[in-house]
Amino acid sequence: MGCSFSEEKVGHQSGLIVTEIKPNRDSAIMKQNVLHLAQVYDLSPFLYTKIIQIKTDAIPQSHPVLTLNINYTKYPNKILASLLHEEFHWWAVMNKLGLTQSLVELKKIFPGRTLTEYVHLFVCYLEYEAVKYYIGEKSTKEIFQDFIRKENLRPWLYSQVLVHETLLKKIFSKNKLIPNPLF
Repeated sequence: MGCSFSEEKVGHQSGLIVTEIKPNRDSAIMKQNVLHLAQVYDLSPFLYTKIIQIKTDAIPQSHPVLTLNINYTKYPNKILASLLHEEFHWWAVMNKLGLTQSLVELKKIFPGRTLTEYVHLFVCYLEYEAVKYYIGEKSTKEIFQDFIRKENLRPWLYSQVLVHETLLKKIFSKNKLIPNPLF
């Protein structure tokens, strides 16, 4: 009797449902790692959507369904960062008023950037703070520096978060954008 895993959904004690799109060895490992992270850490304060799909060659995205690829299969802390990054896009949508107020301030401080970059600056800041909450400042800085240097992933954004952490915290705190337990 054959089994098809192409749309297998796995429920988890965290409430996460992880689906592999076109399953393979790496997507299975990625799914296992995501669920393991949710077992090791209480991610519930930052889970705004509980449906995650793993798609081997996808560009990670938050909407309409949170989608992760397999790029960090061997790096659990980077999986954590990627998952939280996409979750914080959901948080941004849920907090449009505070985000709009913050974007006005960000445009003054960092002129000439696109709306997408300002939103990503917010999302990357929360990603940094949440990852730091789970694995500590030193390891989180190493991940961000690795994203910048080795992967050329959002270099301007991650650099600004590292350089202007205090300023960004002030802006986002004032506009009530920092979720519990980060404030």
